[in-house]
Amino acid sequence: MSKIVVKKIKKSKTIIEIKYTVSDELKEFFNLDNYFKVDYYEDVTKVPDSIAVIPFISNVLPIIWLTDSELVIDELDEAYAKSINKTRKAFNDMYETNIFKGKVTINKTITNKPLKRKENTSVFCSGGVDSTLSLVKCLKKNQKPLLITIWGTDVWDHNTEGWSSLNEYATSLGKKLKLKNLFVKTNFRKFIYEHVLTEKLLKAKINDSWWRGIQHGIGLLGHVAPIAYLHNIKEHYIPATLNKKNLGATCGSFPTIDESVKFIDCKIKHSGYEYTRLEKVENIVKYFKKEKVNLRVCFMDKGAKLNCCNCEKCYLTIMELISVGANPRDYGFDITDEEIAKIPAYLKAKASDSPINIEIWDAIIEKCYKNRDYIMSNPNYKWILKYRNQRNIISYLLWRSRL
Repeated sequence: MSKIVVKKIKKSKTIIEIKYTVSDELKEFFNLDNYFKVDYYEDVTKVPDSIAVIPFISNVLPIIWLTDSELVIDELDEAYAKSINKTRKAFNDMYETNIFKGKVTINKTITNKPLKRKENTSVFCSGGVDSTLSLVKCLKKNQKPLLITIWGTDVWDHNTEGWSSLNEYATSLGKKLKLKNLFVKTNFRKFIYEHVLTEKLLKAKINDSWWRGIQHGIGLLGHVAPIAYLHNIKEHYIPATLNKKNLGATCGSFPTIDESVKFIDCKIKHSGYEYTRLEKVENIVKYFKKEKVNLRVCFMDKGAKLNCCNCEKCYLTIMELISVGANPRDYGFDITDEEIAKIPAYLKAKASDSPINIEIWDAIIEKCYKNRDYIMSNPNYKWILKYRNQRNIISYLLWRSRL
């Protein structure tokens, strides 16, 4: 049986680094010149090894499961150890398979207690619609969540300009809402070869990318474990990618998967699954009606700019905001009305015809029609109403482009 064996857990001031060995059969999946490393920007030397190892474990477990291999660990937090098989079952249930197998050997489980007495809540803070809705849900409960922003997800750990923009955004949001920011830098997407895992391990079994189909739920959540220990986090919110209307859609981040994860006394809350994306935008606008907050939805390499305002992700959000009667310029989109009028030309040339995007555009069109008095009041917005009687805006534009 192939193995991954944890050999050393090194804690140096703010950094946790994991050294490990990998069987020859698994080496093609790992960048062994770039061992797993996380910088928490605060002292982590008091974090027990049984917790410090969790960020690494959470990212290699799916490899163990899908190759039917063995993971060997000296010590592991008891709550997390108990959750591993629940998470594995949740993946098998999600994909209606029994391909997530493998074995985890733990020499010793440790019952850990948080370092601090004051209980806290935390939420991932990236500025997107999903994460901002999770923040709204916390604030509505009169919680003061810690804002955790991770460098190494959509902003790669080598992109200093992009990180500077995200760091500035998160810090500004924290100050505005009087919330504490926590920052994490991780190479969790670079210590493995995502493209190899996708092509050689996943595609034949699950038709999805490693990031979307597997890693971006539990892989991110593992990073919270040392923070939960240091700050006594009892609940951590991870924003939902899908919603209950996406029947049949699969994703590595899902209520049953994410909420199966537990470490120390911290429970995970998969947040916002009950809302469509447009409903999330509407709730954000309602909550921040008086004191607006910027959104950061764009995944383009935009450097210091918050949103590029020239990609489909930006255009989706801009039109969602308009459909609920909001001005996109109040929420971080530097775009003129004249540029909004040119969106159909972009969609005709470059729009995605993915079922999820089509569903989102359909919802936008219906909402605009219901709010047509506001839409008709601006001549640069009226184009969206033309598509209500088409099956959907994306397929219609793609069809027109082929004529």
